[in-house]
Amino acid sequence: MRSRFFLILVLPTLVAMASPAAAPNDPLKQKDPDWVDDRINDVDHGRFYHYSFTIPNRKTPKGIAIQVGDQGEGTVCFDTLLCSYGGAWTGGFLKFNSRRFAFMGPAAPVGSQSFQSTSTRPGWAKAGSFDDPRERNTSALPSDWARYEGLYRNGDRAVLSYRVGNVAVLDAPWLETRGAVKAFTRTLEIAPSKSELRMIVASQSKSKVTRFSKGGVRSVQLERGNRLVSAAVRGGEAIVETLGKDHLIVRIPAHKKTLRVKVFVWGGAKKLVPHFSSLVKLSPPAQDVGALTRSGFKTLWNEKIETRGRVGLPLGPFTIDTITLPFKNPYNALFFAGGHDFLPNGDALLATTHGDVWLVQGIDDKLRKINWKRFATGLYQPLGLKVLNGRIYVLGKDQITELQDLNGDGEADHYRNFNNQNEISGGGHNYATCLETDPEGNFWFIRCNDRTPHGGTLLKVAKDGLSIEVIATGFRNPNGMGVSPSGVVTAADQQGGWVPETRLDVIEKGGFYGFVPSSKRAVQPTSFDGPLCWIPRVLDNSAGGQTWVPKGNWGPLSEKMIHISYGRCRIMTVLRDEATGGANGGLVSIPGRFESGVMRGRFHSDGHLYLSGLKGWQTVGLADGAFQRIRYTGRNLFVPTAFAVYQNGIRLTFNQPLKQDLAEDLGSYDAEMWNYLWSKNYGSDDYSVLNPNAKGRDPLEIKSAKLSQDGRSVFLEIPSIQKSDQVALQYNLTAKNGQKKKDIFYATINKLGPKFGK
Repeated sequence: MRSRFFLILVLPTLVAMASPAAAPNDPLKQKDPDWVDDRINDVDHGRFYHYSFTIPNRKTPKGIAIQVGDQGEGTVCFDTLLCSYGGAWTGGFLKFNSRRFAFMGPAAPVGSQSFQSTSTRPGWAKAGSFDDPRERNTSALPSDWARYEGLYRNGDRAVLSYRVGNVAVLDAPWLETRGAVKAFTRTLEIAPSKSELRMIVASQSKSKVTRFSKGGVRSVQLERGNRLVSAAVRGGEAIVETLGKDHLIVRIPAHKKTLRVKVFVWGGAKKLVPHFSSLVKLSPPAQDVGALTRSGFKTLWNEKIETRGRVGLPLGPFTIDTITLPFKNPYNALFFAGGHDFLPNGDALLATTHGDVWLVQGIDDKLRKINWKRFATGLYQPLGLKVLNGRIYVLGKDQITELQDLNGDGEADHYRNFNNQNEISGGGHNYATCLETDPEGNFWFIRCNDRTPHGGTLLKVAKDGLSIEVIATGFRNPNGMGVSPSGVVTAADQQGGWVPETRLDVIEKGGFYGFVPSSKRAVQPTSFDGPLCWIPRVLDNSAGGQTWVPKGNWGPLSEKMIHISYGRCRIMTVLRDEATGGANGGLVSIPGRFESGVMRGRFHSDGHLYLSGLKGWQTVGLADGAFQRIRYTGRNLFVPTAFAVYQNGIRLTFNQPLKQDLAEDLGSYDAEMWNYLWSKNYGSDDYSVLNPNAKGRDPLEIKSAKLSQDGRSVFLEIPSIQKSDQVALQYNLTAKNGQKKKDIFYATINKLGPKFGK
């Protein structure tokens, strides 16, 4: 009889890892100082960027900074929650926080402030009132008040689309210069309205109101010292007025036909007011903004970008190929991959967390010529991408955006707001991650914790995009989830406070999954809904998402759940206990390591699994990002494919018949069990199941081992087996074909099935 052994299996790397920026020390010991990275400020982002902004005296949780003017010499910030302009400046664009590769903190203006809105009033009045109706400044206005619809990009121009009540508005910002005066303009195209409309255009508190009139141009100023903010308007019989002594507003009369209005706003020295008046007078009339949303779209990203991939050697049951990312490119764009999916023609779309979506062509068996085309820019940390019925949806922290290529040139021209009801508190570690759809066409994603109603929750967005629903609560910093072909919803959370070990959950509506600060309960919970399985750190210290092997693919792993590990850069098969209706979960390692912290997995029509990920916090991956595929070869695959937990033991089933003498030799096995402590402390030690206050693991005596008639299943009689957070079943077996296998099968026992043999 062979002696017992304790084995931690380290699987071989199938491809050499390369990194444009190698880690300075052990990646699993790195902290925030190791992740300071300012490269985002060297990227050509295009003319706009969705983000959270800190403008002096004005925080904007969700906004769009838009460069305006022939040379992009001005910037306006549009608040998508309030449909208002939070401010404008000249002389620069944005400065991003360099913490954690620029994934943390809001962006700030670069340059000289021209004007701002110092309050959080709605941009447009309802029934004459600008009073904020919201309970929280993180939520959008009621849809019957105003709703942001999206953005059109036409060359260097951006056109904002929103509704005020039931009135459609197109709003095109720009910058015009005359001498020393640089005035910001808004060309508005407003659908017929039965009532007067009023909008705030600029603010300056504690001001003196003055008026100036010359050559038929009338302007109104908010003056404080020698600094003032001035506004004027042309077209549609609109007029400029004040709201108290703090705000400049424009009144637009009721109208039966579509109306075009041009608004001018400028901030500067009092002596230059006549020059501002002259600029208004000589400015071209309001253009046809609608035409910019229908035709004449200009291609921006024409540079040819090509990489050569690497095809792995098919030496084992799986091999990994690398779709080489264009880390060097004309735009200094960064490639921290946040999600991907495939178009109906097989081409890939890859989202990068610093704001881009790339069209990837040439993915074939050889990967000799991969073409990269910048499809979209300026998105807010996209960490999920889904193609549904040929339509492209991207999950940013601020909203789900549908990207539409209106002229077929391979670039998005319309960034449609599919749903922006997800509430965020700003630019912290409160990511929205993953994007999946269920069989009915509803969208799902998961949120990191913050102090909003949606922080730390699993969210469902209706298939028409008009509503959002909290399905489950109690998540800490989840980075992935999944929806099976039959509609089973899963999620995985990271170890930390109230999360003693990485956990994988099968979600039930109304469930609470452990992290107390995001319980959304009036009374603090004293218990939680348990996971399908806990995942020990040796397998996964930071979880990604889940996907399912399509039927008929990957041999004996067909239709199995795949769990993706960001922290360990690996994947594993998840098995559900056959004796209890799936109440217990077990984990089977799939060999191979990926170049970065993989998070998202999609099966292509070619039958292969494609994975994408990044380096953003602790992970063994060294590359900024990765886009790789793992191919099933079937060679020498020897793994568990099923398990069952009984009152008297565990049955483990393999994909190959086993040698009977070794399968029934008790020396081929060892087993132990332990629990974790649920507390506010970070993580947990291992605790005895038999003596709950004692740290350590309990050995499990295996009394007998019996092989099934087909030679594939072995029942291990374990009289002392009981419910436990973690069981480690170690085995050293040989298949009938002579192949040997040493590994550890980890499982969580939430429920015991019937007695085996009865």
